[in-house]
Amino acid sequence: PSVGGPSSTRKKTRMQLSFEASERHRPLTPGIGIGLADAAAGFGTISCIVRRPNDSGRYILSCAHVLGVNGANAVVFQPGALAVDGSGENSVANVLQSSRLTLGARHDVDAAIALIQGKISALNLAPLVGRLRGISTNIYEGMPVSLYGASSKFQSSIIRDLDYEGWVANVDSNGRERNYWFEDVVRCDGVTNPGDSGAPVVSSESGELVGIHFAGSPYSSWFI
Repeated sequence: PSVGGPSSTRKKTRMQLSFEASERHRPLTPGIGIGLADAAAGFGTISCIVRRPNDSGRYILSCAHVLGVNGANAVVFQPGALAVDGSGENSVANVLQSSRLTLGARHDVDAAIALIQGKISALNLAPLVGRLRGISTNIYEGMPVSLYGASSKFQSSIIRDLDYEGWVANVDSNGRERNYWFEDVVRCDGVTNPGDSGAPVVSSESGELVGIHFAGSPYSSWFI
């Protein structure tokens, strides 16, 4: 998917949201590439491993436009579809729940979870970022952050805007471009590339997860 120009009060730009396969990794960790069996659905990055209350299952958290396009129970592969060999060896999870992109609606979430298959190992240890030390909503303009995406690997950035809004142009599996309005998202200096959607955004000061990267352009990166 790609993200269109922001609100009329800001200079128009174009944020690119697309995908790329990566290498095979076990255990599953934040920052590695994942995808669906349908190559047209695209590829993205694991944000982190999460659990639900009163549930022993382990879940991959990433963007809805990475995991949710084929609905519940879709099979998630690591690496993505380009590496599927028919043996099922790269099948790691099944989509459980996803936010939806709806034409004409306002959005501030782009997230989905997938249940990790029983024997697949997983750790919340992102390459070069380290072990995630919890979740924080304590962010501010000028704050240094780090992220690790399947395409761009380790990157550092600075938060520039805490309340950004703009059009997201999402190209669906049929090749059609649809525009969706997003608001209350956070803008950083541009450090991401196609395939980074879902990358964990971590406070460089505390090591806590502060967001999920979901859109980018040559000049800015955005997270929710």
